[in-house]
Amino acid sequence: MTQDSENNQYQIPMSRRVVHRAISLSSKVLSRNRLNILMYHQVLDCFDPMRPHEPTRDDFYRQMLLVKKYYNPIALSDAVKLLAQSKLPANSICITFDDGYLNNLSIAAPILKELSLPATVFVATKFSEGDNMWNDNIIDLISDPARVKFDLSLIELGISEANSFEQRRLLIEKVIKKVKYTPYQQRLQLVNQILLVNGKIASVAKMMSPTQLKKLATQGIEIAAHTHDHPILAVLEPAEQKAQITLSQQKLSQWLDMPIKGFAYPNGRWSTDYNSETMDALNQCEFDYAVSTDSGISTPTTNPMQLNRFTPWQKNLLKFHLKLLINTVQ
Repeated sequence: MTQDSENNQYQIPMSRRVVHRAISLSSKVLSRNRLNILMYHQVLDCFDPMRPHEPTRDDFYRQMLLVKKYYNPIALSDAVKLLAQSKLPANSICITFDDGYLNNLSIAAPILKELSLPATVFVATKFSEGDNMWNDNIIDLISDPARVKFDLSLIELGISEANSFEQRRLLIEKVIKKVKYTPYQQRLQLVNQILLVNGKIASVAKMMSPTQLKKLATQGIEIAAHTHDHPILAVLEPAEQKAQITLSQQKLSQWLDMPIKGFAYPNGRWSTDYNSETMDALNQCEFDYAVSTDSGISTPTTNPMQLNRFTPWQKNLLKFHLKLLINTVQ
């Protein structure tokens, strides 16, 4: 990775700079008190065909250069306060990551530091204690090139075969869809049984440990809560929802020796994934804000416990920038 942000490898071609400037000017006119919040999960060292939407190091670097050049990057906690006062500057944007992946520290953080960009990482605390997330275990199983047949009888998919990348991706989607909304304790047992039946040993740890989280926090990255076990909160009883939220908040506060005031809903869609009982629990825990995965911008009238976020999947920079503009005016 070059340390020179003007290196030709990362420069926007001259022929497109005029278009980018036009997009930026349009956004500046339209975006005062309208907040874009970007949502990422991982930044990969190189392209992974089983995780095709995750940006690589170079993808992310280019995106962050664009954000630095054409936007007003701001810490999410500061943006929430300014938005409440109707004082948010034009073209304000926040960068967030969900779950707590180790590559947030090893790959994303050095880029953010080099470019002086603030960010927030929402952590599901169980996985900072050594486990991988259930969906990663499924992806790792089905993406293993040494395997072409998978016994998925436990979830009524029988013996499934996948050879190509496309077949493996489609099978991963089927399995995740089958398992996702199962109560989280049952989901964990089910995934472990699937791994056992298929002779798969869990992969190396993908998530940050408490020590690594503390290191990330010392680099100016805000740390916030994302439940403990990453359950779908809406399928839980109110008391269990609150327990998941409280445990995550308490563990992070203990690990980092600081108050935890931000939250991200797992999966993040209103009604399907979280509900009014979830928001009641957050208020009881005195969170300042919470982010969803409902797309769009947030304004001074947006409930701070339901801030919108989106991911511009496009890796083409012009499409990425246009998507940001479209999101701003929706």
